[in-house]
Parts: sequence; structure tokens; C-alpha cells
Amino acid sequence: RGQPTSQAFDYALAVLAGLSVLVRPELALIGGLALVMMLIAATGWRRRALIIVAGGLLPVAYQIFRMGYYGLLFPGTALAKDASGAKWDQGFTYLANFNQPYLLWAPAVLLIGLAIMVKLL
Repeated sequence: RGQPTSQAFDYALAVLAGLSVLVRPELALIGGLALVMMLIAATGWRRRALIIVAGGLLPVAYQIFRMGYYGLLFPGTALAKDASGAKWDQGFTYLANFNQPYLLWAPAVLLIGLAIMVKLL
């Protein structure tokens, strides 16, 4: 074994590993693996329990909040990217927004004109 680390470092690392799941859901694999390795290396049940609390308190509390407030088990972006069927109505809404509220066709026409002028010169 190498040199032992301080308890403050262990708990800070456990919190960081626990927060990894809040950054991206797939980081739960890496953060969970880090917590498992810390639990294996820890000596004594008290230290293991503190690592579990330090690594799991914020993610579990946030998950409970998210399920209660939003009514979702997964982040809203995961549901927005579903491929469960055609979303023609939403596509037509995007097309309408291109023209009506934002007038995005005006800068598009200007950019096309600029590109043609640059190409000709």
C-alpha cells in the first residue's frame, strides 16, 4: 500500500465522486467505481459509512427533489431526445418559429447574399 490519505481528502473525493452523476448520468459508472474502490481501501466500518454518506447525500437528495418537483426519474433532456415516434407537429412549430416570431429568414438571406458576393470576388 501507498501512503495513507487524510480523512478530509477521502471525504472530498467521495463527494466529488457522488457529484459526478449530477454532471452526466453516465458518469455514475465512473463515480460509482471510485466510491467502490474507496470503500474497499477504507479501514473500519465507521469510515466506510462516512464515505457512503459523503458520496451519496447530495445525489440522493437531488434525485428525491427532482422526482418530487418535476415528476421525472430522468433529466428532462433525456425525455426530449426520445425516439418514440414522429414529431411532425413539433417540427412544423420549429419551421413557423423560423419565419414568424424571430424573422430568421432575414439574416439567412443576408448570409446567402454575402456568401455569393464573396464567391464572386
